[in-house]
Amino acid sequence: MNDLLPEQRRKHILDRLKADGTVRVAALATELAVTEETVRRDLKSLDHQGIVVKTHGGASLADRPDSTPHIPLHADVSFEDRRRAMSFAKRAIAREAYTRVRAGQVIALDGSTTAWELACLLDLPRLTVVTNSLVITNLLATRGGVQVICPGGTLDPRLQMFGGIIAEQALQRLQIDQAFISCAGIDADRGLSDPSDSAAQFKRRLLDIADHTILLADSTKLNRKAVVFFAGPTDVNELIVDEAPAVEVAIQKLRQLGLSCSTVRAS
Repeated sequence: MNDLLPEQRRKHILDRLKADGTVRVAALATELAVTEETVRRDLKSLDHQGIVVKTHGGASLADRPDSTPHIPLHADVSFEDRRRAMSFAKRAIAREAYTRVRAGQVIALDGSTTAWELACLLDLPRLTVVTNSLVITNLLATRGGVQVICPGGTLDPRLQMFGGIIAEQALQRLQIDQAFISCAGIDADRGLSDPSDSAAQFKRRLLDIADHTILLADSTKLNRKAVVFFAGPTDVNELIVDEAPAVEVAIQKLRQLGLSCSTVRAS
C-alpha cells in the first residue's frame, strides 16, 4: 500500500476508525506500508479537520458533526482560543478567499479569526479594508498600501471587536465591493448563527450593504446552531469551507438550495 496517495491513506484510516472506533499508529503503519511519522501526519491532518481526536499512540473517531464542537457556542470565548481552533483549515480557507480579492477594491472583514487569517495575506495596492476587528485593524496598520476603515462602536475586549448601533450606522455610509464574514453555526434550514448579538447584527449589516458576500467557515461550523440567527443559508453568495467527509451531506444540501460552495483541503 506504500504507493497510496494521502487522500487514499486517510480514507483507509477513516474506514478502520468507523469499524473499530480507535486506531493505533504502529498498526496503521504496518497496514499501509509507510512510516509511523507518515501516519502521524495523516492523523494530524484529520484532527485539524475535526474528524478524529488524536490520542497517545493513535486516534479515535470524533463525535462530529453535531455533538462535540471545537469551541463552545457562546460569546465568552477569547480571540486567541478561537484562533487556535481549526487553524490549518482556516489558513486554507483564507488562501482561497485571497484569490477573490483585487487591487483597488473596498472589502469588509468581520471580527472572525478566519477573516484575520485572510488579513494576514493582504498586501495589495489601493486596497481599502472595512473591519470592526481591533486585531485586524492593528495588523493592517503596518501595510502601507492598505487603507483601513474602522466604523467604531463599543469594543468587546474579549472578542476584540467593535459593535453596537454606532458601528452599524457607520456602515450605512460606505460602499463595499466584497464582504468576507464567518459565523459560529450553519444550519441548512435556518441559516447562519452567532453567539454574540452584537457581532450578528454587524454581519447582517455587511450582508445588506456589500455587492458580493463570501462566507468563510471551517467544517466544524456546519450542522451547528448558535443563539442568534442573522441570515438565511442563501443570503451569502458563496461559502468557502474545508473538505471533511463528515459534512459532505450538509454541503450537498446547501448546494441544492442554490448556495455556491467551494471546498479546500486543509494541510
